[in-house]
Amino acid sequence: MKNVILNNKLVRSVVLASSLVFSAFSANAGLILDFSENDIEVGLNDTFVVNLYATPDAFVDSILSWGLDINFDNGIIALNSFTLGADFDEFPLNPFIDADGIGGAAALFPVFAPQILLGTFEFTAVGYGSTSLFTSFDFDPFGFEGFTTLDSLGSQFNSAAANISVVSAPATVGLFSLAFLAIAGMRRRS
Repeated sequence: MKNVILNNKLVRSVVLASSLVFSAFSANAGLILDFSENDIEVGLNDTFVVNLYATPDAFVDSILSWGLDINFDNGIIALNSFTLGADFDEFPLNPFIDADGIGGAAALFPVFAPQILLGTFEFTAVGYGSTSLFTSFDFDPFGFEGFTTLDSLGSQFNSAAANISVVSAPATVGLFSLAFLAIAGMRRRS
């Protein structure tokens, strides 16, 4: 009987100590989201890719599943496709999980690495101008967005952002042509 009481105290002590350790880690824990490029300049009708990465602060931020929204001006760029990072599987078709399909679940184990590829977006420039590309998430009782991590409350994370400018390729070619003619003219005068 004495051993049972001693074992219960030991188990409770271990559980309390481990929860304190995990809560200490999670107090400073979080995920940093970034795109592969912050400033992108493309020509009209160009196709380009942007990778989305997550960098965990601590092991408790190991990713079990995630879902995000991607925001941009669809008059300037159009999303062609989204390819999930190799460490993740697609969510099953379920109306209670991130419905836009930008997200995934860890295949077998929680994913932890210095930099985790969440996925790759492919866009086409469809109009001139500039747009901000950024991630967001909704608190939706009928859907999942955000990150599920080893931290039972989920990790805090920032919104990744990039600036995309669609510029006129003929204007760029025209400037190079003028510069070439100017150099050629200066050479003849010499």
